[in-house]
Amino acid sequence: MAATAVPRVKTKKLLVRRVVSKSTRRLRTLVQIAFLLLNIAVAFQFYLFVRQFEIPDAAYTVSRPPGVEGWLPIAPSATQWARQWREVKDIARAAGRDPDMLTGAMYLTIAVDDDASRANSRLNAYLEGYYAQPAAVLRSRQANYAGPRAGLGEWLQAYADGGASHLVLRFAGDHERHLETLADLRAQLT
Repeated sequence: MAATAVPRVKTKKLLVRRVVSKSTRRLRTLVQIAFLLLNIAVAFQFYLFVRQFEIPDAAYTVSRPPGVEGWLPIAPSATQWARQWREVKDIARAAGRDPDMLTGAMYLTIAVDDDASRANSRLNAYLEGYYAQPAAVLRSRQANYAGPRAGLGEWLQAYADGGASHLVLRFAGDHERHLETLADLRAQLT
C-alpha cells in the first residue's frame, strides 16, 4: 500500500480589530497631518538653504533648518566640494559650533574600465536608466568618474585632500570588480 500525501492546511489567525473612538481617529489624523506639514516646511527650508550655496552670490541667506544635521552633497567636482565644505565649517564656527565635530562626506558615482570610452558609455547608460534624463545634464550636476583604474585613485584623493573623510560610492555596474579595484586603491588614499 502506497503512502498518500496529505496536504497541509494552514489555519489563518483571526484578526482582532481594535475599537477606536471617532475622537481618537480624528486626533491621530490631525497629528499625522501636523507631522507631514512640519516635514514639508523643514524640506522647503532645507531646499532654500542648499540653493544659496549652489548659486554664486545668492541674494538671500537661509539658516540651516533645525531638523537637518547632515550634509551629503553631490557637487560635480572636488574643487567645488572643498569650497562648499569650507563654507559649511565657517557657518558652523559662526554659529558657535565646533567645526571639527563635522564629518566631510561625498556621494560619488564611478565606472572603471581600462577603455575610457567603454567606461563613459557604461556610466552614461547607467545614469540615463536610473534618472530618465540625459547623462550630460546629470554629469554636469553630480560627481562621477568614468575611466581607467589609474585615474580613479587620483580623483578620489582630490576629495580626501579637500576634507572628505567618508566617500559614499555608487558603481555603474560590475560591482565585484569595482569593489576589488577600490580595495586595492584604499591603501594609496590618505
